[in-house]
Amino acid sequence: MKISVVYGSSVPNENEEMLTQYVIKGKPEVTEIHLRDYHMKSRDQIYEPLKKDEYNQIIDQMIESDVLILATPMYCYGVSGLMKTFVDRWPMVDEEDPSRNFMEAMRGKQVYLIITGEDYPHKKALPIIQQFKYICRAAEMDFNGYLIAEAGVTEDVEKNEVAIKQAESLGRLLARKEQSNELTS
Repeated sequence: MKISVVYGSSVPNENEEMLTQYVIKGKPEVTEIHLRDYHMKSRDQIYEPLKKDEYNQIIDQMIESDVLILATPMYCYGVSGLMKTFVDRWPMVDEEDPSRNFMEAMRGKQVYLIITGEDYPHKKALPIIQQFKYICRAAEMDFNGYLIAEAGVTEDVEKNEVAIKQAESLGRLLARKEQSNELTS
């Protein structure tokens, strides 16, 4: 089972990245994509020819995966700007280059969302979860679960034993699915 992890933080080694490491530990086929390492145009910039855009490089890495893990910090009760720009362009990939068949390639992929934040994230991140359920439904992807962890400053999540156990549990679930060849929940 191939897994793509897309990290939405603009800062290296943020809490969601550290937490995700517990999920993917020991998995043989994992592609880690840090959105901060790519130049991405926003939806309204895609037809500007002079601006650099590496969005399709990210898409090409995702297409081959069976599982997509989106890991983002919660900023102002939403996903990071990088994650928002990334997801906003999904419907436009096939318009830009129909040969990619992106929406068809994403159909049926398992999606998990990992969110870290402070100030009651288990309650305040719920609209983000709902939003991604709708996004996945529109793309005919399988939204299979989420993990929300309270963590403020970098490395706070390392002190959150409950979140680490939940992340390890998600990792075991993925391992069981891989062993049984089960690609949907």
